Amino acid sequence: RWLGYNLSYRKFELDDKTEHYAFPSTVRGDVGASVPATPYVREHEGWGIESTRALVYVTPVRGLRLGASYGQDKRTYDIREYADVEDDVFTLSADYNSSLFQLHGAWTSLDRKPGDSNEEAIPPSWQGATQTDITERKRHILSGIATFTPTAKLAISLNGARTENEFAESVTGLLDQSFDMVGVDVTYAANDKVSLMAGYVYETYFFDMAAAYIPRGLSPPFEAGNLWGNQTDDKVDTFRAALDWTLTDKLTLGATFDYTKPRSESVYDFAEAGTPIGGLNEANGVFPANVPPVPGFPVTTFDRFPDVVKKFTMVKIRLAYEITKNITASAMYWKQKYDNTDWQTENPGANGEPFTPYMGRIDPGANRWFFLGAQVPSYDADIFRASLTYTF
Repeated sequence: RWLGYNLSYRKFELDDKTEHYAFPSTVRGDVGASVPATPYVREHEGWGIESTRALVYVTPVRGLRLGASYGQDKRTYDIREYADVEDDVFTLSADYNSSLFQLHGAWTSLDRKPGDSNEEAIPPSWQGATQTDITERKRHILSGIATFTPTAKLAISLNGARTENEFAESVTGLLDQSFDMVGVDVTYAANDKVSLMAGYVYETYFFDMAAAYIPRGLSPPFEAGNLWGNQTDDKVDTFRAALDWTLTDKLTLGATFDYTKPRSESVYDFAEAGTPIGGLNEANGVFPANVPPVPGFPVTTFDRFPDVVKKFTMVKIRLAYEITKNITASAMYWKQKYDNTDWQTENPGANGEPFTPYMGRIDPGANRWFFLGAQVPSYDADIFRASLTYTF
């Protein structure tokens, strides 16, 4: 048939019947108890969602399908900042199939609009903070994949995607975010005994964020000089390859190679870099931020952290021999290599100790708060394994 459609509706409600409960104290950073003057009270957190979808598609020619869909998700909350939030979702898609190649592409727009303020809401600690699940947001997603099969033995697949998020109302927190990805995979079956695969993926992540230093006991408005921004760019290269080879009727060889290299660049935007405003160094690129400065640590200014680079290599070679229908003997060599360049865990300590987590030399307890004592240094491992497997 050349025309099709689909309609759907779904409703879900969560009724929170748990009684109110007061927490007289909390634990900060797994270090010690904190007893506030006013206990923290758990409130009811019920919510509901109504989801409507409509899809229409046409097949004007053989192998081609064009589609369009519209949907709306409406969520209601008991104690969130807004009583309800609506998401409008619009999608266009195209699919084509033939004996030589297959193609899929889609574009989606998601437009979120908060409703009226909720009189029963528990106010956030800072009104301008991003609440990414309810804040006004515009999101666009573009994706596509094309697979070419010029012969029965060869397949080439190209894929890509881009996602953009904009939080127009946010003052602090996440303001803008995007993701890009492109990849290629090639599969080749030389014959019924040998097959090979290789692939590459490149990913980029961008985050535009902001934060503000607000002294305890004060509420906005705050000093504009104590608002700072951060732009983080993450990039990831991933290579992979594999070989499967049937040497004889009973002997097989398998080999895989994986290499991943993520790296991150983090740049700050200070209103007046290095110039304390009202003694609040935290927002002005002053390190250490202590006022007055910590003896023995010279005060420096900065606008970025050093780049973080991690490299992970994994190689596996496995030889398997089928002794009987139920018994297989195998041997495997497994290589792992991890190179970690990360200022957060490779900071020299106050007395020259290696691998001191960031801020640990200013506050010895910070390594428990930030990392909970976990540190993963670079390593190089060679693993050998022999096994005898019985299946039944």
